[in-house]
Amino acid sequence: MQIRGFNSNPVAGTVVRGTGSRTPSWQGTITVRDTSQTISGMNFIGITEVHTLSSASFPRVGDSGGTIWSTNANGIHQASGVLLGIQPTQNRWWFSPLGSAPITFIPQASP
Repeated sequence: MQIRGFNSNPVAGTVVRGTGSRTPSWQGTITVRDTSQTISGMNFIGITEVHTLSSASFPRVGDSGGTIWSTNANGIHQASGVLLGIQPTQNRWWFSPLGSAPITFIPQASP
């Protein structure tokens, strides 16, 4: 798998996937864009909320900072953001979209 572009702020309903240092692969559907949330006592604004089916793979503690990507209509994987936090009991997780990342940010991804 290669990430060959950017989708800096995918729309609600988009399926996004991720990879982290503890969980090799997970996916979910964007439910809310540009929201605010308190994660581990820190307030975040402008983040994206994703819902994962309870039967699907889910990110774990230690995956924060993992690469989030989407796949466009041509089958090209595009970097979308960075995992910020998880809420396993509600099957939700959040990422910071690349649209809010510094211009020098370069994501890393593993297959």
